[in-house]
Amino acid sequence: MSEEHSQNAVNPIEAAKRFQSQNQGQICRFSSYRIENPEEFTSHDYSDFSPIKHLEVTAEDYFLPDLLGGSDYSGCSVHRSNHRAFLQEFGDVAGVHEVYGERGTFAVAVRLDVDNPELWETLEALTEYPAVDDEDVSLLEFEEQQEAWENWAAWDYRKELEKRFECDMDPIDAETLSEIFRAVCAEKNEYWIDENGSGGPWIDVAKIAELTAWEILANYGAEKEDPCHV
Repeated sequence: MSEEHSQNAVNPIEAAKRFQSQNQGQICRFSSYRIENPEEFTSHDYSDFSPIKHLEVTAEDYFLPDLLGGSDYSGCSVHRSNHRAFLQEFGDVAGVHEVYGERGTFAVAVRLDVDNPELWETLEALTEYPAVDDEDVSLLEFEEQQEAWENWAAWDYRKELEKRFECDMDPIDAETLSEIFRAVCAEKNEYWIDENGSGGPWIDVAKIAELTAWEILANYGAEKEDPCHV
């Protein structure tokens, strides 16, 4: 063993015990009637991991960090980003497994014999600061907001504007509508909210429509409907 490696050596079992004592995650034992050797697979079902309570921790056990997981009912964009960023960096390391489960559960399991100082340093850093990569958190939030906009918010915003102003919004294309929406949000200091769980971001579209001035829409070609038209 080199002198540098010796200096950077980490005792994974002791590190995991310390993380667990700080409520940073759980040490678990793998048990599955379907799988004899978990290391033969890169991903596993969450139900195959059981927290160790009174048993002696061994190098064959796993640590599941809380900040790398979540579900439809827990976690936020930081957890989802951490999960993604950590697996991008360490997903190919032997003993690191992606974990999935019901109700959108996602996690990472790290076997307690993984000899990778950088990996354990990353988990150590999470005890002081919650994000693996701030840039990835921002990127993921942007991606999820774009997805939400395309999936429902754009449609709802258009309909709210049509209802409020009794206007024809057809002349305003999707890209222009998005520009208007972002401009109003920026001017009025309205922001997307990251809902707890994997439901994704939310914003009060009806409120944004109320804050949108008719002059903006008219400048882009929106036309008031004829109230006498049948």
